[in-house]
Amino acid sequence: MFEEPTQKELSQIPKIGVVRKTKQTERIIHLRFSIGNCEWLVAGYDSKDKFYGFVDYHQIISKPKWETFSFVELKGKQINGIGVELDPYWKPVKFSERPIDLNEVELPTLTLSCGKCKKKHVVSLNLAFAHFVVYGATTPCCGKTGWFKDQETVDHIMALINSK
Repeated sequence: MFEEPTQKELSQIPKIGVVRKTKQTERIIHLRFSIGNCEWLVAGYDSKDKFYGFVDYHQIISKPKWETFSFVELKGKQINGIGVELDPYWKPVKFSERPIDLNEVELPTLTLSCGKCKKKHVVSLNLAFAHFVVYGATTPCCGKTGWFKDQETVDHIMALINSK
């Protein structure tokens, strides 16, 4: 079920024309909608159907960009029967200060044992999202991608990312 923003939330979002005149990094993101790893960050609102914000499909459909999008169309989007969700925990924040997107982070390399040849290899990490973070690594000897999501490995990877 699609949860809609309240009238109070909508009334606090500036008009699209005002937002477009503001430097991109200074724009306030008032709402966040997402589905899978696609997200719509709302900075402006005009009428009952027009939002303006940063739309990021993570290269699935197009490159991230600032654009106007329809509220009605957004409500109708689905992936595998799951619809777009309004982030209930989102707090208004400057675009430049929004929470980091792990797709924008250069991931470190790790030394891992290959599941096929049992040798240790230095591997580059890949990143995928569902409802949780899953990391993967491709070994150079067999090209096999191994995905892992155990908490110890994820904690280790996050510590490496945060140390950069």
